[in-house]
Amino acid sequence: MALRFGTTGCIGLVADGLGGHPRGDEASSVAVMSMCNDLSRHLLEEHFDPDLALYDAVYGAHLAVGALGNVGSGVRLPATTVVGGLFRVDQAAAHLVNVGDSLAFLLRDGILERIFQPQGHGNLVDFAIGLDLGPANTAIDRRTLSLHPGDRILLASDGIQPVSAEGIQEGLGLPNARMCCEHLLSRVITAQHRYQDNCPVLAVFLDQPS
Repeated sequence: MALRFGTTGCIGLVADGLGGHPRGDEASSVAVMSMCNDLSRHLLEEHFDPDLALYDAVYGAHLAVGALGNVGSGVRLPATTVVGGLFRVDQAAAHLVNVGDSLAFLLRDGILERIFQPQGHGNLVDFAIGLDLGPANTAIDRRTLSLHPGDRILLASDGIQPVSAEGIQEGLGLPNARMCCEHLLSRVITAQHRYQDNCPVLAVFLDQPS
């Protein structure tokens, strides 16, 4: 998970090492750092192609995680999911990408919207960074959102699933991003799901003009 600020906006990313694959913490860390480094220069560009920037960042992370290599014959490769991207406050736009089964939500004017549809079936992830980006890299799912004052965006791994849509909306309706994340993690802990996965979360709140 990372939140990196620039003069024109910020980068927000959440990565989750793939269950059943080795070195998940390392894979997620490498992916986030690689994407942050690739996307940082775009915070300074007035004109750029957001789809190309996100594609290049994900593919670069895919190569970086792949370079971790195998840990032994017959052992699965390190891999990670990722969701997030560039929040260009100066351009009132969010350029977001998703690979895997992480989740992203937008709360605007009291209405909660799921930004990406999950990739995979049940607990099985078909595509992930370091594993497979799909035919012709089709698993790199990109979306650009216009940003409005008062928007709240949540990025989270699939570990957030025990929290209902109503619970997520309640968290995003709290006064600030820190309170939102603490509320959601408390909900996850309280649910006591038998097979609870780790749950990195990141919230981005756009302040209303004073």
